Amino acid sequence: FTEMTHTKIESDKYEFYKKWYNSAIREILGFFPFSNNFKQLADMVRPPIKPLEAKRAIKLLERLGLIAKNENGFYYVTSRFVSTGDKWHSIAIRQFQTETLQLAVDALDRIPKEERDISTMTVSLSRESFEELRERLKQFRRQVFELASNEPNADGAYQLNLQLFPISKLSREGAQP
Repeated sequence: FTEMTHTKIESDKYEFYKKWYNSAIREILGFFPFSNNFKQLADMVRPPIKPLEAKRAIKLLERLGLIAKNENGFYYVTSRFVSTGDKWHSIAIRQFQTETLQLAVDALDRIPKEERDISTMTVSLSRESFEELRERLKQFRRQVFELASNEPNADGAYQLNLQLFPISKLSREGAQP
């Protein structure tokens, strides 16, 4: 295995985000020894995908330099994390986020409660508190990266979605009579 680092996905490589399972398969390769059994790899994904989809994902990940084969013929991730960075503008990223949000919705019925953690909160905030919370979420993401990068015994791939968005107009916008 090579040294695990952080790779920034440049805009010309946003194809990675067109299907949610590309990311899932990349993470699975961090702990699952895979050579060329695409049915077995497809079955590792939750919800399962088709072997052809797994094969296409492997080809894409290899072409983008996000995975490689070792001397024994097994695939490995070339860097521990991928990121778009803070500034991104792409329909592919929006599609990826939509798909992962739908996975979260589906997980409510598909994944036993003991195997997931989905919670919600509704709060009132000032603009300043909103910005502070956004910064705290950014710090939390860094902590998640740190935790995952120091994980020596990964045995599963997980999707973490964090959402913070307005569900009302701001009081200064006022309601129209």
